[in-house]
Amino acid sequence: QPPCSRLLGPWRLLRGLEELLRQRPGGRAREGEQSLRAASREAGAWLQRVGRAQELLGRLGAHEADRLTLAGAWLLLEARPRGLRGVAAQRVRFRLGGQVLGAAPVEPDGVARLAVRAPAEPGMHPLAHDVLGPGGIVVRVGAASEEALLHVVGPGEPVLLVEARWVLADRDAGPMLRRLSERGVRVAYLALGDTGARSALRARFSADALPAGVAIAARRPDGERGGAVQRALETTFGMLAVRRLRARGVAVVAVVAADPGRLAGIEQAGAPLWTPAQLARRMARAEDADLVARASRFEAERSARGETAHRLAAMTGCEPSGATEAAPSLNNAEARAQVLEAIDGARRRVHLQSYIVEDGRVADELAAALVRAARRGVRVRLLVDALYARHHLGPLRNPVLTALEREPGIEVRAVDPPFDGEEVDPLRFKARDHRKLLIVDGELAFVGGRNVGDAYYVGFEEVAVADFTPHERVPWLDAHLRLRGPVVGRVEQAFLEGWQRAGGHLELAGAGRDDATEATGSPPATPAWFVAHDGLGDARALGAYEALFDGAREEVLVVNDFPIVDALEAAARRALARGVRVVFLTGSAVARRGDGSFLRGPLYRELFEYLTKHRFEALVRAGADVREAVWRSERVVCRGGAVRPYVHAKLVVADGRWVSVGSANLDATASYWEREAIVVLDSPPLAERVRAALEPWLRRAHRLRLDDPHWKREAPLRRLAATFWPEALYS
Repeated sequence: QPPCSRLLGPWRLLRGLEELLRQRPGGRAREGEQSLRAASREAGAWLQRVGRAQELLGRLGAHEADRLTLAGAWLLLEARPRGLRGVAAQRVRFRLGGQVLGAAPVEPDGVARLAVRAPAEPGMHPLAHDVLGPGGIVVRVGAASEEALLHVVGPGEPVLLVEARWVLADRDAGPMLRRLSERGVRVAYLALGDTGARSALRARFSADALPAGVAIAARRPDGERGGAVQRALETTFGMLAVRRLRARGVAVVAVVAADPGRLAGIEQAGAPLWTPAQLARRMARAEDADLVARASRFEAERSARGETAHRLAAMTGCEPSGATEAAPSLNNAEARAQVLEAIDGARRRVHLQSYIVEDGRVADELAAALVRAARRGVRVRLLVDALYARHHLGPLRNPVLTALEREPGIEVRAVDPPFDGEEVDPLRFKARDHRKLLIVDGELAFVGGRNVGDAYYVGFEEVAVADFTPHERVPWLDAHLRLRGPVVGRVEQAFLEGWQRAGGHLELAGAGRDDATEATGSPPATPAWFVAHDGLGDARALGAYEALFDGAREEVLVVNDFPIVDALEAAARRALARGVRVVFLTGSAVARRGDGSFLRGPLYRELFEYLTKHRFEALVRAGADVREAVWRSERVVCRGGAVRPYVHAKLVVADGRWVSVGSANLDATASYWEREAIVVLDSPPLAERVRAALEPWLRRAHRLRLDDPHWKREAPLRRLAATFWPEALYS
């Protein structure tokens, strides 16, 4: 039920869509659609603030018109074509100067996409596209006024990013930037939240008042009028723009902004942030030669790291911890036994963080283990998300956590309650702490996707499934990593930061240090990147996934069941264009029987299933191999002799070498809003173990095919869900 009356609008919107789905396409569909539209209008005002922010996220800088890239790098070009009246736009032909790059079909979302390699030679190139109608007839030729620019730079060429607002407002900027350009520093413009900057810059180029360059823009949706969220998103976009350029191999050596406060934190992207006065002083002291030296060091470090390791460093700002021992578990019962054994073996402290705590068998077993630990003198601390654990959420209390709070030696804290008296901020419903961590004695850590609940820790082999079995009793496919070594200190430091944010006071000597604990070396020790994503203004988890996708040369295997965010869909398309095999193992948000029909389950999850599959459809069309997990055993006797469960794991394996496991889904919520934790390891033996554990799932999986009759029958429902689902609330 909605936690307060302010949620009534979105709640009624979902109920209206549920009612329409109950009817299915048929005689009463029009009446149901009218009711749904009325509910949608009622919900609109409540969703406006979040919706605008979500729209801005959907137009992230991956889709800017102008491009800056390294020679030979892969790019995904996009165009939303307009045909002539009465003539449909069917394909788009992309041009680079006088060269035709290729043509791409207009996809169902109205966008044509083409992955291409940038030219091998540095230079500035005009980008344009023509619209083709039936039979390949040209119905619209791209006008010169609409051309974008592609700026190609060579390895080690220094690039200075300057904020467009500064150069357009300060006439003294032109001479200074022209001098830098004459000395070999390439200039590009950061046009955040300003849709008119590109044309204004072009006019200044024509007048020779500024050196020509590309305008890297994160476009603002119509009607957006700023505010705290807008400013935070602009910082995120600016940081991602710099990170992506550096990950691609572009040596961005500094960013110049008149108001550095607007881009606070952009230095996390690896380039210093200067004011115009600081740049002027450097030039007056002839320190601009240092920019060339910075670019040379960047290129040397990039070459020394290797492709994916460089991209990880550029996209996350994280450095690896050494000598980490990592063991994966995709078996729920095995994972439960590991966690209980670790708690029973604790000597000094247990730190547990979970997004959700659900009453049931697993909660009973875990709570008993924690009580036993506390009674033998172990300090036990539990950190939960206030909203999704339903603890200290206004008058609501979680019964499991309430009982544990009464036990001496156990502390429980709920982080980020969304209510502040009578005030309700819709954005706080998205900005949640989604991490799942367990640290024992500062020596052993678990990082993964499992919450405290039966779905995450009850094994498939432990349940029977008949036609009448409800969805809630079918386990979910999930994953975690058991870790020893220096990375454990970093995991515990992330827990402590959340604990302090929830009002707890605790400091541990050595937490967060690389030398906290050495791995035993069996199984083989490996470097590990611990990526702690701290929510809006950070995007490190998204960056880690982009690094794995863009660094892959042979295969990317993804295990997740959430609507993939645009930036990662674009990265998957670039990988496919490079000849990389892209495989998704997904599931069904409401468990299906072997014949494809749903078990009894919540209708909102059925809606989410249609939304997720709608997003996967575009990747299937692009050539990705998308499969739905299937479980078979003698205890599964429902129709079709199998069950298709939900997949809750957040797991990536790339090139038989790189493995990522954690709490971050591949959707927009995890990519921008929530706090997440993932671990990335460079370990062929570990990748082989994970691949072997997944092989039975991949072998018996149900492959999604666009010509499948069942898939075609559900097409109207996927379109409805994609149209009416309030993405600002979830995904």
